[in-house]
Amino acid sequence: MATMAGPASAADSGTAAIGVPQGQYTLMMSGQQGEYVSGGGIMYVDAVPYSGISGQFLAYRRSNGVSVTVDRYRDGAYLDQWGIIIDAPTGQQFAAGATYEFSKTSGGMIMARGAGCACGAVGRATIKDVAYLPSGALSSLYAVFEQHCEGWDRPALTGLVRYNYRPSYFTYKTGSTSRDYREDPDTSWAQRAGTFAATVDGRETVLDVRGGTEAVQFRITPTRLMDTFIAPMQYATAGGARNYTAAMKIAVTGGTCGQPVGVLDLQEYQVVDGVVLALRGSYNIACDNGTNYTGSFGYFL
Repeated sequence: MATMAGPASAADSGTAAIGVPQGQYTLMMSGQQGEYVSGGGIMYVDAVPYSGISGQFLAYRRSNGVSVTVDRYRDGAYLDQWGIIIDAPTGQQFAAGATYEFSKTSGGMIMARGAGCACGAVGRATIKDVAYLPSGALSSLYAVFEQHCEGWDRPALTGLVRYNYRPSYFTYKTGSTSRDYREDPDTSWAQRAGTFAATVDGRETVLDVRGGTEAVQFRITPTRLMDTFIAPMQYATAGGARNYTAAMKIAVTGGTCGQPVGVLDLQEYQVVDGVVLALRGSYNIACDNGTNYTGSFGYFL
């Protein structure tokens, strides 16, 4: 077992680390009675200060994993440090959707640390989401983990870490038909599992959604001398009192909406080097065949 203290620095995360600035984050750990790192308690910190406690968050991409550290402050004074390192076991790649088991012979690493305490551990981790910027820096992360100091027979520490994690979604309603596709659906709310991809084709931005046997394609194009979209901004496809005009197209399972008119309320639009990082808004489309579509969308790399 090791003792750790003091605010974090980039060097804490090992070699080949690429850092990310502080963003929206959550780090939570909960230990069973007698658990060494947590002292059998609960630690929770996120980007919104509470009870005088705030955090400074650092996350790094390691050569085959991630390192996350949060320095906690109470009323501006340094309080303590918590964090988690997850490196994929030998022979496995660190990737979204993977679950890893850690033992004394597996290679890799899981090491949660808190309030000056850390330990050699066995455990498991599931990487629900991880994404990177074109530069290679960490863009988002969502992982859940469990570790046991020195052996599986020791008390468990469980936790989760989220950094800039926002699951993509797409909804539409037309007539009596409605769909709500999500990356992480809650089936109790009639949400459906979907896969999402966003691309830029010239001046057009395309969002492709697939759920079960259904495919939806949503296209938006800026017009009126605009090279790209500005957000937040409300657009209309046929003049009116809106700020600018934009072309919208929607196709569901091969169908088309010819000559659509309507309103696009674009709340977020971020593209870097041709890669769509964030796309969020709502729409109201009237097609020339009398079909109307209303809905919302969010895509986050």
